[in-house]
Amino acid sequence: MPTIKDYSLYLVISREYAMGRAILDIAAQAIAGGIDILQMREKDMERGELVDLGKSFASLCREKGVTFIVNDDPLLAKEVDADGVHVGQEDLERCPLNRIRDIIGRDKIIGVSTHSMEQFEKANGTDADYISFGPIFPTKTKNYHIGTGQIRNVLEIAKVPVVFIGGININNLDIILKDGARNVGLIRDIMQANDVEAKTKAFKNKLKSRPFLTYAVRTGCQGGDDMKDVLEIGGQKIANRLFVGTGKYSSYSVMKQVLESANVDVATVALRRVDVDSPSENILEYLPKRCHLMVNTSGARDADEAVRIARLARAGGANNWIKIEVINDNKYLLPDNLETLKATEILVKEGFVVFPYMSPDLSMAKRLAQAGAAAVMPLGSPIGTNRGMKTRELVRIMVEEVPAPIIVDAGLGKPSDACECMEMGCAAVLVNTAIAIAEDPVNMARAFSDAVKAGRLAYLSGLPSQNKYAGASSPLTGFLRKAGESVK
Repeated sequence: MPTIKDYSLYLVISREYAMGRAILDIAAQAIAGGIDILQMREKDMERGELVDLGKSFASLCREKGVTFIVNDDPLLAKEVDADGVHVGQEDLERCPLNRIRDIIGRDKIIGVSTHSMEQFEKANGTDADYISFGPIFPTKTKNYHIGTGQIRNVLEIAKVPVVFIGGININNLDIILKDGARNVGLIRDIMQANDVEAKTKAFKNKLKSRPFLTYAVRTGCQGGDDMKDVLEIGGQKIANRLFVGTGKYSSYSVMKQVLESANVDVATVALRRVDVDSPSENILEYLPKRCHLMVNTSGARDADEAVRIARLARAGGANNWIKIEVINDNKYLLPDNLETLKATEILVKEGFVVFPYMSPDLSMAKRLAQAGAAAVMPLGSPIGTNRGMKTRELVRIMVEEVPAPIIVDAGLGKPSDACECMEMGCAAVLVNTAIAIAEDPVNMARAFSDAVKAGRLAYLSGLPSQNKYAGASSPLTGFLRKAGESVK
């Protein structure tokens, strides 16, 4: 009997997402890339044509050792000799699981779709051979999504393999892997890839490496092939998740020492401090070559000004990474989220890799991600205050619900604040004031860098839950015995 094994890549294939390409060709490329399971999902096709397609898929999958599943129709699965059938909640209302088993036989696979913990608990422990759970992230075909918060809860009680599906792409895959996901279902991100085989291989390599079980040992800037846990944004591999701002230092030489001593990969610079006509006083001359530059739009009071600054930066020779900073509040210096969204929408369309700095707000963070932001950068507390994570709960929710990396920017005052952010699952932190005004900025930068690594490692390792009552770490019985008494 075929089985669903852990660390499987599961592709749902349909002409609906083929963009006019031959669906069997897409399947062959995906199989070459490493998919383990292929599900045929066709809603509007004549029966004869459907049978012919199913037999072609079955033959291709059998030849390559890939499990073949038919969606919705156990009779069709039996007719084309598929390895199994996948049914949804509505299918089960029409035909109970025991009847489906009678149709396809004991030697075949049955998968069941679930979209809530209630549905999962009902399907768990039935005659299903695996259960799919989702959509995890927002999709274009569903008006709801579950989020990542239930992944660990599902896995704790699962009696059969679980395939997580819905809105999963190469950029958010690590988010579910670190929570323990081992089987991943995909549709668009593979089917609509320019190079299906290459994209499939990228997914498979991440799934095999299971980054939630490993931590990168730093070997140099911009990443190396031996680093398992890197942050990939805008075509760059970032090993050090401590981003550093370049303002408030006593001199550019001190700033350079900070960046070099902490092995910083990303540094932010305000355009107004870049003087290309005076190389000796040009801040860019003091940035280590390994540092990736992120220009920020500091000073912008609305979207138009932010866009203008970004365009000037690129025209002046800067790369396309831009931190959107729009502030018209002179007292607390809180970002204007609405103007930030407007600037993000414009600059993404113009090819910029956009990092919007924002006040924590789940709805706005989702809109920024949907607009194409490379990451979302909520503040921990007002800029320059060194007050730490006053927005902790809001940021935690964003980490769980926003399908983009979360980078905490502003207000972190000590290394433990940075560690706390990383323990929550933030992708990175950006620190400036706490390092720049320290008595020893160089060693403070090192402390922050170490704290970021420690927090990231703790997060990937799986932090234990908190308990209300005490629990002994060693047994409280069996060690008080008389001399010479044996252990029974």
